[in-house]
Order: sequence, then structure tokens, then C-alpha cells
Amino acid sequence: MRPAILSFVCLASCGGQAAPQPATPSTASSTSAPDRPAPPAPWDPLWAPVEAFQGATAVFEAGGELCATRPDGVRCLGSTALGPLAATAITSPTSIWGFTYVCGVGVGGAFVCNKPFADRPQQGPPRLVDVVSVDVHAAAHRDGTLSVTTSRSADGWADPKWAKVAAVTDAVQVASSWYATSSCYLKRSGEVACVKHAVDAAPTPVPGVTDAARIWKTDQALWALTRTGRLLATRKPGGPFEEVATSIVHMAPNAAAPGVAKPKEGDLPSQQPEVPCAVRKDGALLCGLDRSWKLVPVAGAGSARSVFGGSDWICAGDDAGTVRCVQQK
Repeated sequence: MRPAILSFVCLASCGGQAAPQPATPSTASSTSAPDRPAPPAPWDPLWAPVEAFQGATAVFEAGGELCATRPDGVRCLGSTALGPLAATAITSPTSIWGFTYVCGVGVGGAFVCNKPFADRPQQGPPRLVDVVSVDVHAAAHRDGTLSVTTSRSADGWADPKWAKVAAVTDAVQVASSWYATSSCYLKRSGEVACVKHAVDAAPTPVPGVTDAARIWKTDQALWALTRTGRLLATRKPGGPFEEVATSIVHMAPNAAAPGVAKPKEGDLPSQQPEVPCAVRKDGALLCGLDRSWKLVPVAGAGSARSVFGGSDWICAGDDAGTVRCVQQK
């Protein structure tokens, strides 16, 4: 399995005139119920609450098992050695350096991992400082600079070299993926660009968005969620973005939602069309159940506020902090 690699009355004045008296309501209007949002549907028992993930801000995959970031530290459903992460709140959780170590961003830009840092991946995770966002092969720093793994040869998987891309000075969030030879980043301006993993690489702007609030990247697509809730995506490295959905508050670029169409027999996970999922402002969980970008409601899902996923799992969080997950057998 691959890491997956883890959230928006107006009053009318009478202009100095006496307020008009309300009309006497008709019998029909006085007995009809006012329009209200439909109550959220109950969660299907298939969506089992995970007690260890209560209050989680992100769910991710590490070492083949599910983990979650909580305000009091990281929790995993398995034997992953968490070290200091067990009592450290982090954002931007990711597996890094051969996907052996679990790391994230701690207080004040600290780069925190489950094991001590070292200069070689066999001995420990990389040394990075003043980090605001990290994702597999890339890290954005508090001063807007961007670090990437620059050795992408066969040896690079075992011993990647980290260096800053000279031309990037305005990165606030990064998005990378398992087999990436380039990563993308969100600019302070709300624009998005991608850049190869090289010190002298020139960033390539991705047209179609100027107000992005967050981005995600997989080996098949680049996603952006705007400040106004527009969900955009592109399969082309240079874009442009196209609109996929509106009124969205959170998304996962690939999640094994219940009811999804089965992939072709024999396809490796990297060859299977992804299943994007998103949470609409009204709490509805939407997914591309036919493995396309056509997002439709997921049967059995209650009201959600966040969604996370991978090629064989999906988790959704609600307003009460409960996280429910479904893992494919």
C-alpha cells in the first residue's frame, strides 16, 4: 500500500419609515412547517468508530497501518514505533526517506519524527528546520523556501539528498506523491506551481486558480480547494485546473469508499483509477464511485466534516470529533 500521502443575515433597514405591519398569514402558511435542512442520515454500522482516533485532525497510512494525528499526539492501529510522536501534536504527517520514518510539523516549525535524525536514511530521518508543510519528497519552510529530494535515481530511493530549490521563495504548503520526480506547492498569493526536484529547477505555474487554500497531489492528479469551496483538479502537470465540485470543505484525492467500482483484475494499485472523495458544506460525503471525477453521495455515510483515504481504506470525521473508518478486506 502507498501512503496517502492527511479544513465558511442580512438585515434590511426601513429607511426611517414605519415598519409595515405583517400580513395576516393564511391558514396554509400558518400550518406549514418552515424550510429546514434535512437531518443527517445515521451512519451505517459498516462505518466503525475508531476510539483511538477520537479528536483526530488527520488520518494517514504509515508502514501499512492506519495512524492519526490528535492534539495529544499520534496514534496508530498497529506496531509502529512512535517515539516522541506519541506525545507530540503534529500537522502535515507523512512517511519519509524510503517511507521508513513517520514525520510531521510540530510547534514553531519543528520537524518531528518517530526516530532520531541521521545523515543516512538507514540510520534515521532527515534533518529539516523551520518547516510549515512536508509531504514525502518536499518540505516548505517558514521563510517560503522549498526543500526537495534531489536524487531520483535508483540509488535515490535508498539515499535521497535534500536541497533547496533556489527559485522558490513563496511556498506555504507542499504536495508530493510516491513516485514523484516533481512536487507542487501553494503560493502565498493563492496560486499553485510545480517544480522538478533539482536545485536549479524553474517552477511551472498551474493556471486556473488564484485563491487556493490547500492542495493535494497523487501520481495521477493535482487537486486544489479554493477559499470559496471550489474543488479543482488537473491530470496534466501544467494544468489548467478544471472545476470538479462546489461548496466543498475537505477532500481526499483517493479513498476506497464503500460501493466503489472494482478496478480491473490484475491492475497494480498505481495503475488503478483513483477514487476522489469530498465533504460538502452540508456534511454530505461525496465520492467518484465509478472511479471518475463525478462525485455522488455515498450510501450509508452520515454527516461528515473531513475525509481521508488510501487505495484500500477511507475514514471520515464528524463535528463531534468521532472518526469512522472502513478498510477493504
